[in-house]
Amino acid sequence: MRTRRSLSGRRWTAVLLAWAILALPDNARALVWPKLALQPVASGLDLPLFITHAGDGSGRLFVLERAGIVKIIKNGAVLPTPFLDIRSKVTPGLPGDGGLLGLAFPPEFATKQHFYVYYTDIDGKPLLSRFRVSADPDVAAADSEEPLLTFTPAAPLHAGGFIGFHPLTHYLYVSIGDCSPQGDPDNNAQNPGLFHGKILRIDVENVDGGSKGEKNHLPYGIPATNPYVGDSGYLPEIWALGLRNPFRCSFGADGTFYIADVGYNTAEELNVEPPNSPGGLNYGWNILEGPFFTGLNGDTHPANYGPPVTHFTHPLFSAIIGGYLYQGPGSPRMQGLYIFGNFQQNGKGQVWGMRPGSWEAALLLTVNFLLVSFGQGEDGHLYLVDYVGGAVHRVIDCNSPNGPLLLLLD
Repeated sequence: MRTRRSLSGRRWTAVLLAWAILALPDNARALVWPKLALQPVASGLDLPLFITHAGDGSGRLFVLERAGIVKIIKNGAVLPTPFLDIRSKVTPGLPGDGGLLGLAFPPEFATKQHFYVYYTDIDGKPLLSRFRVSADPDVAAADSEEPLLTFTPAAPLHAGGFIGFHPLTHYLYVSIGDCSPQGDPDNNAQNPGLFHGKILRIDVENVDGGSKGEKNHLPYGIPATNPYVGDSGYLPEIWALGLRNPFRCSFGADGTFYIADVGYNTAEELNVEPPNSPGGLNYGWNILEGPFFTGLNGDTHPANYGPPVTHFTHPLFSAIIGGYLYQGPGSPRMQGLYIFGNFQQNGKGQVWGMRPGSWEAALLLTVNFLLVSFGQGEDGHLYLVDYVGGAVHRVIDCNSPNGPLLLLLD
């Protein structure tokens, strides 16, 4: 009777090695990352700050120019007529961090035909407004503005800039920086009676029937589940506090909220809220910067402190640029990565990748321009914005086996 020969020593060693590698925890395996490259999409833009889509099936991309113009990229070309031109309404001279900073289209935009922008107005005040689209779907009605929310900053700095709809609740989130001199000397980000240094959650689409807004004489509703509703010491719009400059944030398709907060002298941080977050976290600024006490406002963690899931110290990072969880077409190696950036003062930018859960990170690409923002197309493709060069690029994986390799052993 014939029996199978036993595995040779060499083959058995290989099997054991493969088993041992698979038995390692995820953060101890060799991690192969995508090798990224850029495809030019558009050029000739004037200080672009952000790119997004309308979710209406048109495939159009909308690019914000800081001075107050929104342009459309359609069928691979920048349309000559702006979608929106509010230069006469935006802070003259663009001091500090002023300008047209955020754009968001509501769910069912194709039917509703209105959208939201966040900018600093002619007096330097941050302002959230609603505009309508004209009879031409590629041109907004600039005279249709409905101001919704504004306040007086302490300085023309750190206005934030992200506005976006939660994909499940359809509430609008607004990220606002401390709007204060460097170091936030008046501790505004920790003041529950100010919008400075907060993330707001409001109902601008009448999700709850508008009763809360009417009751409070506001042009928007206050979700009943906001964490500080009924607390007289807090503005009811507040979802989170203790932020320095959450310039770019994003939602995953499941509602996970990625909050990239630009640091001061020490660290850049990424905060992440799960889809079922009840809100109410205090991210620490100006008591902390990343996990480090600043010495600016005591040495005790605030109540409901939310530590960052990860941080990057200076000088490795200069300013974190929040990105997106990649769920688009193309490379399997990009799937599920949180792709974000580093705005460097030397005229260059960096594209980084991070694996949610373990939060391992790797530098994937260095670019020879000031990377100021990421954006996502309706098809899931990822874009990045060249601020000074006035260009938009699509991020792709070269599909090379020679991408960055990271081995982490805790």
